[in-house]
Amino acid sequence: MVSSVLSACAGVVWIEQGRSVHAVAVKACVEGNVFVGSALVDMYGKYESIEDAQRVFDEMPLWNLITWSAMVSAYAHQGHADMSLALFEEMCA
Repeated sequence: MVSSVLSACAGVVWIEQGRSVHAVAVKACVEGNVFVGSALVDMYGKYESIEDAQRVFDEMPLWNLITWSAMVSAYAHQGHADMSLALFEEMCA
């Protein structure tokens, strides 16, 4: 449910509401969940800062294809094509 709400916040540019949901996820100890983490990376990558997206990505205990893709997309969306390509290559390795 938390990942769905975060995706909705990212889709309609509700960054403050997304930050509030992030705080709820931290209190509920679900921010490390791969789906919640991926949704957080996606939300921060689209509408906030690449630093927040990278921090969430780095703190995740496990990454899957969705998580990697969200981070690659975040870098691309923020105009960091070189970092996006480097991360994609790391993902493929």
